[in-house]
Amino acid sequence: MLDRAGIHGVTAAFYARSTARYYDDAYNAGGLFAWEQTAIERHFAAVKTLLLGSAGAGRELLALSARGLRVSAFECSPLLIEEARARLTRAGIATPLVLTAPDEVPLLGTFDGAILGWGAYTHIAGSAARVAFLRRLRGQIIAGGPLLLSFRARRGDSRSMRLTAASGTLIRRLRRRAEPVQLGDTLSGSFCHYANQDEVEGELGQAGFSLAYYSDDPYGHAVGIADAKSPICRSP
Repeated sequence: MLDRAGIHGVTAAFYARSTARYYDDAYNAGGLFAWEQTAIERHFAAVKTLLLGSAGAGRELLALSARGLRVSAFECSPLLIEEARARLTRAGIATPLVLTAPDEVPLLGTFDGAILGWGAYTHIAGSAARVAFLRRLRGQIIAGGPLLLSFRARRGDSRSMRLTAASGTLIRRLRRRAEPVQLGDTLSGSFCHYANQDEVEGELGQAGFSLAYYSDDPYGHAVGIADAKSPICRSP
Protein backbone atom coordinates (compact mmCIF):
# COMPACT_ATOMS: atom_id res chain seq x y z
CA MET A 1 0.00 0.00 0.00
CA LEU A 2 2.94 2.36 0.61
CA ASP A 3 4.62 4.51 -2.01
CA ARG A 4 8.36 5.18 -1.82
CA ALA A 5 7.91 8.20 0.46
CA GLY A 6 5.82 6.06 2.81
CA ILE A 7 8.50 3.36 2.89
CA HIS A 8 11.14 5.97 3.71
CA GLY A 9 8.90 7.33 6.47
CA VAL A 10 8.46 3.91 8.10
CA THR A 11 12.23 3.32 8.14
CA ALA A 12 12.96 6.83 9.44
CA ALA A 13 10.46 6.32 12.27
CA PHE A 14 12.15 3.03 13.18
CA TYR A 15 15.55 4.71 13.62
CA ALA A 16 14.03 7.63 15.49
CA ARG A 17 12.70 5.12 18.04
CA SER A 18 15.95 3.15 18.27
CA THR A 19 17.68 5.33 20.86
CA ALA A 20 18.68 2.36 23.02
CA ARG A 21 21.20 1.08 20.50
CA TYR A 22 22.08 3.26 17.53
CA TYR A 23 22.43 6.45 19.60
CA ASP A 24 24.29 4.84 22.49
CA ASP A 25 27.79 6.16 23.29
CA ALA A 26 29.21 2.75 24.15
CA TYR A 27 27.85 1.21 20.95
CA ASN A 28 29.28 3.97 18.75
CA ALA A 29 32.65 3.77 20.50
CA GLY A 30 32.71 0.00 20.09
CA GLY A 31 34.57 -0.04 16.80
CA LEU A 32 34.08 -2.24 13.78
CA PHE A 33 32.32 -5.58 13.97
CA ALA A 34 34.61 -8.58 13.47
CA TRP A 35 33.28 -9.29 9.96
CA GLU A 36 33.68 -5.62 8.97
CA GLN A 37 37.26 -5.60 10.22
CA THR A 38 38.08 -8.81 8.33
CA ALA A 39 36.62 -7.49 5.08
CA ILE A 40 38.52 -4.22 5.41
CA GLU A 41 41.81 -5.93 6.20
CA ARG A 42 41.44 -8.27 3.23
CA HIS A 43 40.14 -5.88 0.58
CA PHE A 44 40.91 -2.29 1.67
CA ALA A 45 44.67 -2.50 2.36
CA ALA A 46 45.49 0.03 -0.39
CA VAL A 47 42.63 2.41 0.46
CA LYS A 48 43.58 5.82 1.83
CA THR A 49 40.49 7.86 0.96
CA LEU A 50 37.04 6.46 1.63
CA LEU A 51 33.42 7.37 0.91
CA LEU A 52 31.11 6.19 3.71
CA GLY A 53 27.38 6.04 3.06
CA SER A 54 24.70 5.76 5.75
CA ALA A 55 27.13 6.90 8.41
CA GLY A 56 24.60 6.61 11.23
CA ALA A 57 25.53 8.12 14.58
CA GLY A 58 29.27 7.70 14.04
CA ARG A 59 30.37 4.14 14.87
CA GLU A 60 32.02 3.43 11.52
CA LEU A 61 33.27 7.01 11.14
CA LEU A 62 35.12 6.92 14.45
CA ALA A 63 36.60 3.48 13.78
CA LEU A 64 37.68 4.21 10.20
CA SER A 65 39.20 7.57 11.13
CA ALA A 66 41.15 5.85 13.91
CA ARG A 67 42.67 3.59 11.22
CA GLY A 68 44.10 6.67 9.50
CA LEU A 69 41.64 6.76 6.61
CA ARG A 70 40.47 10.09 5.17
CA VAL A 71 36.72 9.68 5.21
CA SER A 72 33.91 11.67 3.61
CA ALA A 73 30.44 10.57 4.65
CA PHE A 74 26.71 11.05 4.16
CA GLU A 75 23.56 10.08 6.07
CA CYS A 76 19.82 10.55 5.42
CA SER A 77 18.61 10.76 9.04
CA PRO A 78 18.79 14.27 10.57
CA LEU A 79 18.72 12.75 14.08
CA LEU A 80 21.59 10.35 13.39
CA ILE A 81 23.73 12.92 11.59
CA GLU A 82 23.35 15.36 14.49
CA GLU A 83 24.61 12.65 16.85
CA ALA A 84 27.51 11.79 14.54
CA ARG A 85 28.62 15.41 14.21
CA ALA A 86 28.58 15.85 17.99
CA ARG A 87 30.71 12.73 18.46
CA LEU A 88 33.20 13.78 15.81
CA THR A 89 33.52 17.20 17.45
CA ARG A 90 34.17 15.63 20.87
CA ALA A 91 36.76 13.33 19.31
CA GLY A 92 38.47 16.21 17.47
CA ILE A 93 37.85 14.61 14.06
CA ALA A 94 37.18 16.90 11.10
CA THR A 95 35.50 15.07 8.23
CA PRO A 96 32.87 16.06 5.65
CA LEU A 97 29.48 14.69 6.78
CA VAL A 98 26.58 15.53 4.49
CA LEU A 99 22.84 15.19 5.11
CA THR A 100 21.17 13.73 2.02
CA ALA A 101 17.80 12.39 0.95
CA PRO A 102 17.03 8.66 1.30
CA ASP A 103 18.39 6.52 -1.58
CA GLU A 104 20.59 9.40 -2.78
CA VAL A 105 24.39 9.68 -3.03
CA PRO A 106 25.89 13.19 -2.93
CA LEU A 107 28.77 13.99 -5.26
CA LEU A 108 31.71 14.37 -2.87
CA GLY A 109 34.79 13.60 -4.97
CA THR A 110 36.91 10.66 -6.06
CA PHE A 111 37.84 7.93 -3.57
CA ASP A 112 39.96 4.80 -3.32
CA GLY A 113 36.99 2.82 -1.98
CA ALA A 114 33.58 3.00 -0.33
CA ILE A 115 31.58 1.42 2.47
CA LEU A 116 27.83 1.48 2.89
CA GLY A 117 27.02 1.49 6.62
CA TRP A 118 25.79 -1.58 8.44
CA GLY A 119 22.60 -2.95 6.88
CA ALA A 120 21.77 0.20 4.91
CA TYR A 121 21.53 -1.61 1.58
CA THR A 122 18.68 -3.69 2.97
CA HIS A 123 16.51 -0.56 3.39
CA ILE A 124 16.54 0.43 -0.32
CA ALA A 125 13.27 -0.71 -1.89
CA GLY A 126 13.43 -2.12 -5.40
CA SER A 127 16.24 -3.55 -7.48
CA ALA A 128 16.27 -0.58 -9.86
CA ALA A 129 16.71 1.84 -6.95
CA ARG A 130 19.51 -0.27 -5.47
CA VAL A 131 21.35 -0.44 -8.81
CA ALA A 132 20.98 3.33 -9.30
CA PHE A 133 22.38 3.90 -5.80
CA LEU A 134 25.36 1.63 -6.53
CA ARG A 135 26.02 3.39 -9.84
CA ARG A 136 26.23 6.74 -8.05
CA LEU A 137 28.74 5.21 -5.65
CA ARG A 138 30.68 3.67 -8.55
CA GLY A 139 30.96 7.10 -10.17
CA GLN A 140 33.12 8.27 -7.26
CA ILE A 141 35.39 5.22 -6.84
CA ILE A 142 38.61 4.65 -8.80
CA ALA A 143 38.91 1.57 -11.00
CA GLY A 144 39.89 -1.39 -8.87
CA GLY A 145 38.54 0.24 -5.70
CA PRO A 146 36.52 -1.90 -3.24
CA LEU A 147 32.96 -1.40 -2.03
CA LEU A 148 31.65 -3.10 1.13
CA LEU A 149 27.89 -3.69 1.38
CA SER A 150 25.95 -5.35 4.19
CA PHE A 151 22.35 -6.55 4.18
CA ARG A 152 19.95 -9.09 5.60
CA ALA A 153 20.76 -12.32 3.80
CA ARG A 154 18.12 -14.58 2.27
CA ARG A 155 19.20 -18.19 2.70
CA GLY A 156 15.98 -19.61 1.29
CA ASP A 157 12.63 -18.51 -0.07
CA SER A 158 10.21 -19.06 2.80
CA ARG A 159 6.48 -19.51 2.36
CA SER A 160 5.81 -16.18 4.08
CA MET A 161 8.20 -14.34 1.75
CA ARG A 162 6.57 -15.90 -1.33
CA LEU A 163 3.13 -14.97 -0.02
CA THR A 164 4.23 -11.39 0.72
CA ALA A 165 5.67 -10.96 -2.79
CA ALA A 166 2.60 -12.43 -4.51
CA SER A 167 -0.05 -10.58 -2.52
CA GLY A 168 1.88 -7.31 -2.45
CA THR A 169 2.44 -7.38 -6.21
CA LEU A 170 -1.26 -8.06 -6.81
CA ILE A 171 -2.24 -5.08 -4.65
CA ARG A 172 0.25 -2.84 -6.44
CA ARG A 173 -1.12 -3.87 -9.83
CA LEU A 174 -4.64 -3.08 -8.69
CA ARG A 175 -3.39 0.33 -7.52
CA ARG A 176 -1.56 0.78 -10.85
CA ARG A 177 1.90 0.97 -9.38
CA ALA A 178 4.52 -0.32 -11.79
CA GLU A 179 7.11 -1.83 -9.46
CA PRO A 180 6.16 -5.21 -7.97
CA VAL A 181 6.92 -6.30 -4.42
CA GLN A 182 10.08 -8.40 -4.69
CA LEU A 183 10.76 -11.76 -3.15
CA GLY A 184 12.60 -10.89 0.07
CA ASP A 185 10.77 -7.61 0.72
CA THR A 186 9.49 -7.32 4.29
CA LEU A 187 7.90 -4.65 6.46
CA SER A 188 8.41 -5.27 10.16
CA GLY A 189 9.48 -2.21 12.12
CA SER A 190 11.21 -0.91 8.99
CA PHE A 191 11.36 -1.83 5.32
CA CYS A 192 13.96 -4.55 4.74
CA HIS A 193 14.89 -6.49 1.64
CA TYR A 194 16.47 -9.89 2.25
CA ALA A 195 18.95 -10.57 -0.58
CA ASN A 196 20.75 -13.71 -1.75
CA GLN A 197 24.13 -14.04 -3.45
CA ASP A 198 22.82 -14.14 -7.04
CA GLU A 199 20.80 -10.98 -6.45
CA VAL A 200 23.67 -9.06 -4.85
CA GLU A 201 26.11 -10.16 -7.56
CA GLY A 202 23.66 -9.18 -10.30
CA GLU A 203 22.99 -5.72 -8.85
CA LEU A 204 26.69 -5.06 -8.34
CA GLY A 205 27.37 -6.15 -11.92
CA GLN A 206 24.74 -3.80 -13.35
CA ALA A 207 26.33 -0.93 -11.43
CA GLY A 208 29.90 -1.54 -12.59
CA PHE A 209 31.31 -3.81 -9.88
CA SER A 210 32.60 -7.37 -9.89
CA LEU A 211 31.77 -9.52 -6.87
CA ALA A 212 34.98 -10.35 -4.98
CA TYR A 213 33.50 -11.78 -1.78
CA TYR A 214 30.14 -12.82 -0.36
CA SER A 215 29.15 -14.19 3.05
CA ASP A 216 25.92 -14.57 5.01
CA ASP A 217 27.74 -15.30 8.27
CA PRO A 218 27.25 -13.74 10.78
CA TYR A 219 25.47 -11.03 8.77
CA GLY A 220 25.09 -10.70 5.01
CA HIS A 221 27.95 -8.75 3.44
CA ALA A 222 29.73 -8.53 0.12
CA VAL A 223 32.72 -6.79 -1.45
CA GLY A 224 32.53 -5.52 -5.02
CA ILE A 225 35.49 -4.25 -7.05
CA ALA A 226 34.97 -1.26 -9.34
CA ASP A 227 35.37 -2.23 -13.00
CA ALA A 228 37.79 -0.25 -15.13
CA LYS A 229 35.21 0.43 -17.88
CA SER A 230 32.85 2.49 -15.70
CA PRO A 231 33.34 6.29 -15.71
CA ILE A 232 34.33 8.42 -12.74
CA CYS A 233 32.03 11.32 -11.77
CA ARG A 234 34.12 14.20 -10.48
CA SER A 235 32.88 16.81 -8.06
CA PRO A 236 32.49 20.37 -9.40
